[in-house]
Amino acid sequence: MLNLPAAPTPPKPQQQHSLWPAVLASPRAGLAAAVAPRRAQDSSLVRSFAADSAAVAQSMQARGVRLLALDFDQTLVSVHTRGMWDAGAADLCGHVRPLFRALLPEVLRQGIVVAVVTFSPQTDLIRDCLARTVGDGAELIIVRGDDGSWQRTAAAAGPDGELGKQAHIASACDEVQRLSGRRPSGPEVVLVDDDEDNIGAARANGHGVWHLRDGSVAELRGQLGGVAALRPEMT
Repeated sequence: MLNLPAAPTPPKPQQQHSLWPAVLASPRAGLAAAVAPRRAQDSSLVRSFAADSAAVAQSMQARGVRLLALDFDQTLVSVHTRGMWDAGAADLCGHVRPLFRALLPEVLRQGIVVAVVTFSPQTDLIRDCLARTVGDGAELIIVRGDDGSWQRTAAAAGPDGELGKQAHIASACDEVQRLSGRRPSGPEVVLVDDDEDNIGAARANGHGVWHLRDGSVAELRGQLGGVAALRPEMT
């Protein structure tokens, strides 16, 4: 069953970042060049995870992952903003999981596209948080939230009829296809989310999934990288 809005609002115009021509010319090389190493500016905690995160990102690339879709609330950050965060991006950045601080730059270096898929309408806040957290290359991260900036299209529901984040993921895949000429599909897309319905819908659509539950961050390498588990303190 499709869950589409009866009268969608016209999408806001999308801005194409100035780095995309290089990415289009050579997707992996362009993304890698756009993401300069920033480890000198990282916290000592994130630096201690750098080698683990690089191994995970390299394994994801070797397994053919082209799009890493991340939920925001209680996934990328350890709190739930409920779409009403009023304490500013600087404060919100303090809740970004150290795991993702280390992992996202490495994933981008491997030429894997990252998308944040969220029901929150606070996409400007999320972009600001990503810029402060990821730094170089954050501009390339696709953000799909409930802000009216993109057109919802048909997306397959999960086994119980739930749509989950499938419309958000479909839109992110449309953007990748527009920019690179090839649409990610099936297991080329991996969703990381804390919500069981979102995970079920993604799995029903053939995507790779990582269900983030309490304590499960320590299993990231097994789930995403196909190697030994990360240390529990990376939560």
